[in-house]
Amino acid sequence: MVSANFVIPYPPGFPIMVPGQVIDAQTIEFMRKLDVKEIHGFSATLGLKLLNPAFLQSAKTPSNGANDAKHAKRKQARAHAAD
Repeated sequence: MVSANFVIPYPPGFPIMVPGQVIDAQTIEFMRKLDVKEIHGFSATLGLKLLNPAFLQSAKTPSNGANDAKHAKRKQARAHAAD
């Protein structure tokens, strides 16, 4: 699974997870051992907010033709400027 949020134990206030980070067993084990007042980005009742990598792959949108045209124009302008 992939973290959807920052997860920050307090104290000390340094992130142990960042959005997009792949969560593995070591990360979960580390969190279980923490002895802190609170963990921002984690709810004891709801758990962690995670993203499923399979969903992320399926949700990628196909290339937009308008963006392709803009990219081609920029590339052409750079090539012309280099001449």
